[in-house]
Amino acid sequence: MLKRSKHIILICGIAALVITVIFYQLTFDSIFSVPMVWISLMFLILTEIIGIIKALIIKETIFGISNILTSFGHLIIVLIVSIFFVNTSPLLIKTYILLNILFVCILLVTDAIIIFFAKRIAMQNDKLRKSQVIVGGCLKKATSLCIEFNNTVYKKDLDEIVELLKYSDNSCLSDDELTIMNKLDEVKILLKNNEDGVGNKINEVKNVIKLRSVKVASMKLGDY
Repeated sequence: MLKRSKHIILICGIAALVITVIFYQLTFDSIFSVPMVWISLMFLILTEIIGIIKALIIKETIFGISNILTSFGHLIIVLIVSIFFVNTSPLLIKTYILLNILFVCILLVTDAIIIFFAKRIAMQNDKLRKSQVIVGGCLKKATSLCIEFNNTVYKKDLDEIVELLKYSDNSCLSDDELTIMNKLDEVKILLKNNEDGVGNKINEVKNVIKLRSVKVASMKLGDY
């Protein structure tokens, strides 16, 4: 599907280039007789090629669409400026070229800013997904313990651990998630073997979860 869409973009792009050249040939007696005419054609073709390349390589995301829209806006501006200079100021070739170079620079800067924010948000989303998976793993293990040892005197404590993890901030990680997982494993071993110290170990788990909440809150506060 993606390969087919790229073929469609390429075909449409080539068609646009051909139409642009044909339009100039039909509009002007000789494209190369007036320098401003063929220079304006050159910049229009360059603008279209930039747009085609971006449409082919950029992913279909909100930022990718923004990149394509900047090229569309660039094309409209170049077209308007070309019409103006060709019809009213055909001798101001240097000014026209400098303006087009400026437009390309503005396009590059705008695209660079969009790409920067796209990568930054992608990194934040990856970090969030990783955090949610890890904290979710802790919650899953705690829930499993609660179900497995539902008929023990520690049910209420296990339920409390589940509640603490359920409402724990999962938007970022501290260095306590592995400790929580390990301590939950220790609680399971103690419960299975009916060994002493289950209550103390459960309290340790609760304390680590609460400590994690404090650390996460401090980390998020630091981001601001």
